[in-house]
Amino acid sequence: MKHRNLLLATAAILSLGACSTDSEKVSEGTSPMEISLVSSLNGTSTRGALDTDASITRLQSTQIAAGETVHAWVEDNSGTASSPYINAWKLTAQGDGSFSGTTQYYPSTGDNVDVYCIHANLSAEPSGAFPTAAITHAVMADQSVAANYLKSDLLYGSVQNQGRKASQPILFKHKLAKIEVKLKLSDGLTVAQLTDAGTAIYIQNTLTTATYTPAKAPALAEGGDIAAYGGTVSATGAASDIRMYLQKETDATAEVLVFGEAIIVPQSVSPTADFIKIHLADGGDLYAKLGGTTAKVFEAGKKYVYTITTSLSSMTLTSSITDWDDSAGEQTITAK
Repeated sequence: MKHRNLLLATAAILSLGACSTDSEKVSEGTSPMEISLVSSLNGTSTRGALDTDASITRLQSTQIAAGETVHAWVEDNSGTASSPYINAWKLTAQGDGSFSGTTQYYPSTGDNVDVYCIHANLSAEPSGAFPTAAITHAVMADQSVAANYLKSDLLYGSVQNQGRKASQPILFKHKLAKIEVKLKLSDGLTVAQLTDAGTAIYIQNTLTTATYTPAKAPALAEGGDIAAYGGTVSATGAASDIRMYLQKETDATAEVLVFGEAIIVPQSVSPTADFIKIHLADGGDLYAKLGGTTAKVFEAGKKYVYTITTSLSSMTLTSSITDWDDSAGEQTITAK
């Protein structure tokens, strides 16, 4: 009889233990856990030959700038299929990789998630399901104001089949192209002329509207095709001038006196059209063409660095193309 009671007691203990374990597993899968996204731009960055100026602070280079809006779409990934879970979740970047916005939670199913994010300058706030039809992104004509430069940047980032974690990293990629100009002094000009508050640099004869057709895509592997990642972009509208965001150095011994940056839509530009214009505050404009015999193709996710040595009679440009990671190719052209 004692043996029988001992066996029954042991069975009851084992049964209670099994129930407790099952309960804990359910609790671990369904208890609310906040989704916290963190961003970065371009992953690791290796500097090219013309990208070594310690004094230059580039806009939105490694993090999405504070105050910029990102919309996210989160899907419940069961392992065999994904279904919409959170649509057009509006987030505000804090400048350190984190975001603020309405608190959202991982699915109570305990499933993994897919996350797709877009930063774009749209005429209307996104709503509903992830957009698959073409939308219009506007590149600002006056990017001399930092806010307009940041607004012009079209970014896409995603992850797929991710489990619960305290911080979910999203690596964003630039979907447009960037122009950088480094202005050096030559004979016939003064430091004061180049660094005057009224001196401006323009990118000319480029289309400033992008038709963007988003597409869900997994995180891009290093060296992947940015042009196809997260959807396609094409240039539309009329050609216009874009005024660059400038940083100026008044020290006459500085190698680079003026640094400019602007974002353009990927497109082909005529080699015979004026491409860079330097407007001097005290009167007069200097122009540079791309040169060559074929159109210059500006690609998504790349930046094009033009180092300019200028005088009142001419400008000599040395150009470098980079992926914001790796540099490749150089050419020299002389402007009128």
